[in-house]
Amino acid sequence: MSRFEHEIGQQSLSKGKTVPAATQTMIRSAPFAHPPAGDVQGFYERGTARFTGIPYARAERFEAPHPLDRWDDVLVATRPAPACPQNPSPAIENMFHARVEELGFSEDCQNLSITAPEDAAEGDDLPVMVWIHGGSNICGAGDMHGTNPTALVTEQNVVVVNVTYRLGILGYLNIEGHPANRGLLDQAEALRWVRRNIAAFGGNPENITVFGQSAGADAIQHLLSLPESLFDRAILQSPPAGIVLGRESMTAKMLKLGADLNQDTPISDILALEKKILKSVLGYGVKTGMAFGVQHGAEPVPPAAMLPIAWQKKSHVALMVGHTQYETGFFTQTLGIADALQPLGKTGSRIQEKLIESTTRSVYAAGIEEFTRNQQEAGAPVTRYELSWHGSGELGAVHGIDVPLLFEEPGIENLPIIDGATAQEVHRAGVLLRNIWADFARGLDVSTQREEGIISFI
Repeated sequence: MSRFEHEIGQQSLSKGKTVPAATQTMIRSAPFAHPPAGDVQGFYERGTARFTGIPYARAERFEAPHPLDRWDDVLVATRPAPACPQNPSPAIENMFHARVEELGFSEDCQNLSITAPEDAAEGDDLPVMVWIHGGSNICGAGDMHGTNPTALVTEQNVVVVNVTYRLGILGYLNIEGHPANRGLLDQAEALRWVRRNIAAFGGNPENITVFGQSAGADAIQHLLSLPESLFDRAILQSPPAGIVLGRESMTAKMLKLGADLNQDTPISDILALEKKILKSVLGYGVKTGMAFGVQHGAEPVPPAAMLPIAWQKKSHVALMVGHTQYETGFFTQTLGIADALQPLGKTGSRIQEKLIESTTRSVYAAGIEEFTRNQQEAGAPVTRYELSWHGSGELGAVHGIDVPLLFEEPGIENLPIIDGATAQEVHRAGVLLRNIWADFARGLDVSTQREEGIISFI
């Protein structure tokens, strides 16, 4: 019998419901944990014990999140966490075959999901890896298709937490009279919850590695600037470090367009306004790739000029930071630039190559170099990498290709983002990457784990 198995109550309740202990129908078929937050029932899946859609906080619209009181009965955590309300993202749907609306939407989206080895138990002190999803702070969710961590958990014997947080206007537009950076505040509250509760799921609360891609990596970079120590290690995958500064005029325009928003504005109007705002700031160039970003100088983030100093105060946090070889090839593809250049033949191909090379450098590589140099000067242990693996198609190692490798699921070889790769090729690269990520979480030196054509360390 699994060490997670326990006498529990009826399983037919929906996510978030509780089962009064006195009325439970006793059965022995599901995982059960006893964190300080309250007892939780989950489910077994492919060698793991999963607990999905656990609330870590709640917040009124445009307000800061607040921790929840302990629940007294059994929380049934068997459905995915709902996504923050958002507009569709054709790029994510087309390249990753992920439709976030399948999760359902809720403004009460401050939920997390925990995946542990099926035989894990309190006291095992397994490394904890907390995933913060990307999506330009306007789309995505912690439990979206393509981020199931069962392969990572079963292969590497770690505990993985997927976090869902507020996005777009709901999470990042500074509404007068309300706190800014609400999405970042959500993430910080989730990490506090993990510190307090993860031991009950077999995790080590003193060994938490936060990892995230794109906007998720940007979030980690800003969480690192907070005075509180929310995590012990961090993996930043493709942080868009070159476009997070010098945003004041763009942000001012966005705030002006959202001046009339209030607690009663229909969510449909908020999402329509979000589209309008994104369209209105296109003239600001590549910065609009993440228009809804962290507001520097607004609680709890220091002013932009103070960020390097704040980061250096966290020199005890080990970092692994990197990017893919052809990051912006993702955007030349999804924005139609590649198709527009195709009639130009070889000339168009050369233009596209130069464009990808220059923007990968300016948006990702240069900013990463500056950030990691700043941390190294403070004595922080830093590992830099470049991911070069890709399928045999024309797309190359583009932005986001690391995500399906880390979260390998059946049918992964059919995703357009890894065009031309067989299931065996994807699995081989995925196993390598998952091993490196987990070894880093275990505190090991991963810089010697080189594999030609997949990843290199700088």
